[in-house]
Amino acid sequence: MHLGKACLSFKILSIKLGVNPRFICAENGGHIRDFTMGTDSFFGNSTDLIRFDSLIQNESLPFHEPEDKVSICTKRFGRNLLAAKKIIEAVISKNKLCLSVFIHPDGALDIVPRGINKTNLLYCIPHEAVIHYIGDSYNDLGMMRHTRVLPHTVANAEQDVKKVVLAKGGHIAPTPVGLGVLIILHNILESLQSEMRINNYYNNVGPSSMVMGLII
Repeated sequence: MHLGKACLSFKILSIKLGVNPRFICAENGGHIRDFTMGTDSFFGNSTDLIRFDSLIQNESLPFHEPEDKVSICTKRFGRNLLAAKKIIEAVISKNKLCLSVFIHPDGALDIVPRGINKTNLLYCIPHEAVIHYIGDSYNDLGMMRHTRVLPHTVANAEQDVKKVVLAKGGHIAPTPVGLGVLIILHNILESLQSEMRINNYYNNVGPSSMVMGLII
């Protein structure tokens, strides 16, 4: 997702929930925006990605729509996604480029340099924070496997994602993304409310503001 679209989505969500999220982690962790500081952090700066952009011009890729990204390369192939993935992975393998390929159900394909990972966001979060993370695909696994993170997922997630969530004791929603995310948020809110009833320290903290501070 382009960061401009992500910012707009977060603004709408923030208004609806009455919260003020601090970060957006975009481009698979390659671009992090800190709203409190008003700063952007970029990761990667990959010469392999620059080389890939040059090499791929010689290949006959299916029709696609490129997306404007700073640290990774994203193209939307729609129904030709798997055919495009095969061509792109062949170019990466042949030229020994340190790049990973991630595909998405909406027909998008990300080419991501080594060193770009959603765990980059953890450098911005205090070490004592409790971090709940909701993900459903292979590019979420780095974050979900991290020792600081409690992962959750939805019914239509990749099997490897579900295995990590089960192993770490997170929630797997019985429904796909959308309603599934709402169910997970509800479960987390219930846990927070139980904790607040037990510990008077949380009496003056609204559960909706707490959960948005903990969920990345």
